[in-house]
Amino acid sequence: MADVSKLVEKGKKFLNSGKVESAIEAYREVAKLDPENEETLATLGDLYLKVHRGVEGAQCFTRLVAAQIKREDPSSAAHTLQKLLQINPKDTTNLMKLAGLLEQSGKPKEAVEAYRQAAPLLKAAKRTSQVFDCYRKIVALDPTDLEENVQLGEMAVEQNQTSEAAEAFFRAAGLAKSAGDEARSLKLMEQGRQLDPNSETGTLAIAEAYFKREQFQEVTVLLKPLLAEKGDSPELLGLLARTYIESGQFEEAEPLARKLYKLRPETATLMTRLVGAYTRMKQSEKANNLLREMKESFLAEGNRTEYAKMLEEVYAADTDNFGLLDQLADIYDETNQDEKYNSALTRLFDRHTKTDHYKEAGNILERMIELDPYAAGMQERVKVLEGKIEKIWYDSIDSRMSQTMGSPASGGGSGGGKTLGGSIDMLDDLLIEAEIFQQYGLADKVRAQLEKINKIFPGAEEENSRLKELYESVGMEPAKPKPVKVSSATAPGASAAESMDGLRTVTAMSAVIFRESSQKGVLGKSVEEVGGWLKSSRCWGALGGEDGAPSITAEYCSPSTQTSNPNAALKIFSTLMQQAPSKPDGWVVDDVSQSPALKPVQRELDVLSLHLARDRHHL
Repeated sequence: MADVSKLVEKGKKFLNSGKVESAIEAYREVAKLDPENEETLATLGDLYLKVHRGVEGAQCFTRLVAAQIKREDPSSAAHTLQKLLQINPKDTTNLMKLAGLLEQSGKPKEAVEAYRQAAPLLKAAKRTSQVFDCYRKIVALDPTDLEENVQLGEMAVEQNQTSEAAEAFFRAAGLAKSAGDEARSLKLMEQGRQLDPNSETGTLAIAEAYFKREQFQEVTVLLKPLLAEKGDSPELLGLLARTYIESGQFEEAEPLARKLYKLRPETATLMTRLVGAYTRMKQSEKANNLLREMKESFLAEGNRTEYAKMLEEVYAADTDNFGLLDQLADIYDETNQDEKYNSALTRLFDRHTKTDHYKEAGNILERMIELDPYAAGMQERVKVLEGKIEKIWYDSIDSRMSQTMGSPASGGGSGGGKTLGGSIDMLDDLLIEAEIFQQYGLADKVRAQLEKINKIFPGAEEENSRLKELYESVGMEPAKPKPVKVSSATAPGASAAESMDGLRTVTAMSAVIFRESSQKGVLGKSVEEVGGWLKSSRCWGALGGEDGAPSITAEYCSPSTQTSNPNAALKIFSTLMQQAPSKPDGWVVDDVSQSPALKPVQRELDVLSLHLARDRHHL
């Protein structure tokens, strides 16, 4: 090694004195003694290039590249190859080797350029298979060049690689489409499909192109065979359904749109377009069936308001669609829009009486009485049904109206006995109706009446043997009322006079509340009275079980407070009602962000701006 060191020093001295040939001789001696020394090979190669001795320089660089590849240093090997290519830029072997080393070095752009330099040289040398490999590499590293994809497709055809050729043409078609050349895009798609007629991607792409040109017949010819094999493909279902809709073939489009909607409920557009088409054609039943199918997913996502708006828009386009009006009435009932609910019921009642559908009119009238028995024209509507429906049913409706109009709810009278939720007289009247229904074997109506009694008078069967016997006769187990603890203690520091004032206020509030005849009315008036008395910014009320969303809700807001987001409020109601059995006294929360009970609904609390620590919330 001492001799090698001396020779290296000798070579350096020759270089420093400008004696290049002498330096070459010295480094050649070093290379003989240490043939694997990469530094020596690199220096010697550079010196040969300096004196234009390319053959010897190429030999040095070739040995150096081999050594660098052997020790797995692709970056250094690529750098050496670039020097080697200065000697022979058209050496395709070294160009391909350089491109591969650049790939390994994580330099895809430089690798593509190397392959691009090699491709025409290989083509000129008629090395077809290597040209094909070269274009494969180019497109794999940079698939965004239209012409290179076309070139790859054409070469794949020559190599009998039909599947690969089809993919290349389809890819090129997409690039042509992005460039705005629709005609060339379609031509390339057709080339690809000729090579691979079973390609779903290619068939859909061609069909989409035909669709844009409004060549609907061609679209159906392409897609109908594919539908039998790929019937669950959302893209296929969507495109074929759109084609049928655009060409006016709505019945063919409907099963496809329904299937797509079940797979992806967010794709409601096609369903709504069909609804619109059926509405314009006055095919109301078909439109209504589609709307009913969409209802579940809309409500599951909390989009009740959007669903109602869609129904209103469809109804506005066809006011003779009373099946749709019936759906709207249900939505208004569920969302506590009493004014709209009453208006919808009124129109339905008038429609049914005009078309002699008196049974349906009777059902509607019962809903109207439950909503607001004091609404204008109620007595007249009852008289319209006289002699048109079963006498027992008519007598029941007439009795309810007579009792209502003569009750303390109208403002006068001394009232009467009270039970939870209403008066004893009202309970007796409802019991009579149920017993009449039972006498005539109307089991469904008996059950419906008992469910109504159970909602208004929960637990009344404990003191009323007639009611208890009715429950037993139909095998119905009434829901038990949840215990409510009421504290009679006077607040610390409160005077007897203040306690009496509070008692008088509660008595007055109770009188106002008991004037209401429906559950909605009672709940609405309760939150209004309590919220106003407590000077609250917002007061909520809800009725329902612990196992689901509330069936009825109400809200009081002070003049400076905006009404709540209904979806957020419902989520909070449901969460608290699920926890209520374990917390019968409720909660007093100083900081909602720290309350374990409210942890699942923090996002909803933020939506309602109920997140300030300084606010105290009574739940």
